[in-house]
Amino acid sequence: MRPAPLLLAAVLTLPSMLHAATAPTTRTPAPAAPTIDIDAIRTFYRAGLERNGIIGSTLLLVDNNQVVLNQPYGKQSLTPPQPVDEHTTYHWASVTKTLTGIAIMQLRDRGLLALDDPLTKYIP
Repeated sequence: MRPAPLLLAAVLTLPSMLHAATAPTTRTPAPAAPTIDIDAIRTFYRAGLERNGIIGSTLLLVDNNQVVLNQPYGKQSLTPPQPVDEHTTYHWASVTKTLTGIAIMQLRDRGLLALDDPLTKYIP
């Protein structure tokens, strides 16, 4: 089972797709809020799960601090069969290191921390 690459792709791709749809240009006024095609997102996500042999997953989509979609798919266990639900625990392996690294670099780019700072500056 390889959930991490697909999950990481969804986490990194969906926000940029939504941002691109709403980014104003200098020649025209800012567009109205984007229409999010939830069914298209569900279809795309389910196809990715099936293509990659992922038996269970949860898709969570947040837009403007509001949960737009919280959809469990498949099974969390084949033996005994148990569907994915809100209590399913996912083992992310090392993907959290990548997301932490991205967050640290974004904070650095915004001037909120320096890579040379000692950890004790942020963690007592």
